[in-house]
Amino acid sequence: MTDSLSLSRSIQGELPFSLNLPESNYVVDLDGTKYQVELLQNRVAIPVDSHAMMMGKPDELKLQLSERWDSLYKIELRTIVRRVDTREVQIADMAELNDDHLVQAAITKILLHDPGKAGDPKQLENFAKAQLAQLDSDGYATFRNDTAIRLTADKLFPATEVQDFCKAVNVLIRSYIIRSAHLACNFSEFSPPAISGIR
Repeated sequence: MTDSLSLSRSIQGELPFSLNLPESNYVVDLDGTKYQVELLQNRVAIPVDSHAMMMGKPDELKLQLSERWDSLYKIELRTIVRRVDTREVQIADMAELNDDHLVQAAITKILLHDPGKAGDPKQLENFAKAQLAQLDSDGYATFRNDTAIRLTADKLFPATEVQDFCKAVNVLIRSYIIRSAHLACNFSEFSPPAISGIR
């Protein structure tokens, strides 16, 4: 059994326009630090069911989806900006869980699948506890492990990294505008809500 675990966090989103730049990794200066942003071009998004969507190159998705490809709705995406960070964590340093952590994780899962469940907090808490009680030993162990990983990732990857990512994207776009005389230089900064689908 390994003593450590690699955790990765991907921040990505679709710009509100397409950048005429080749798909590649771009390094910008962010407050004196070199910060890498990946640009993805010519991607499509395909809803595959009510809770899932696939994104990728059309030819690759066509191979994966096989005979389903022709019947599925395809959304052509503009430029995608992305950053993936990976951290190593020792198993012994994983987040320690208590019952409240598990209940809150169960509530989050319930609301993700059924936002209509939001209402009386006590009823929602009781429903979450009932859902946990219905899990068999393997299901409970898996849920507990997944929750520990998520809580550990929250500590390893600060929420401020989303703001840093948006700042870096703004720097990249400014550089692009300066080098592209055919573009108007009337530019507004982008924040997470402006970059579609950022997460």
